[in-house]
Amino acid sequence: MSALFLLSGGLDSTVAATLYAREAGSMSLGLFVDYGQRALEPERRAVRAIGEVLGVEVIETQVQLLKEVTETALVNERAPLPRPSKEDLDCRGEETADAVWVPNRNGILVNLAAALAEARGLDTVVVGFNREEGA
Repeated sequence: MSALFLLSGGLDSTVAATLYAREAGSMSLGLFVDYGQRALEPERRAVRAIGEVLGVEVIETQVQLLKEVTETALVNERAPLPRPSKEDLDCRGEETADAVWVPNRNGILVNLAAALAEARGLDTVVVGFNREEGA
């Protein structure tokens, strides 16, 4: 099987890519998307390092429209970042999620990854979402 990995540089996508690589033994391509996120540079550095460790080429693209559909703290530097307590880390509150929500971000990113995978003849798209995002 040949796979495209949607990578954010975060724990969820890194674990999903690593587990897939360990089980399948083959990796084809990584995709990183700049959508105007505040953490762009740290995410970009992490994705490049992940690509190197896993031995996979990583393509970067932009979807700036996502920055225009929300004013939340994920893309808006003027908006305060949520500061959840330790107790909230296991089950993030609705207020915290609302503060960084980008409408249908993952749906758009998965569809973009699927289009690239199809164009490259890859049969699998690997993603990693936490429980909150998956819901």
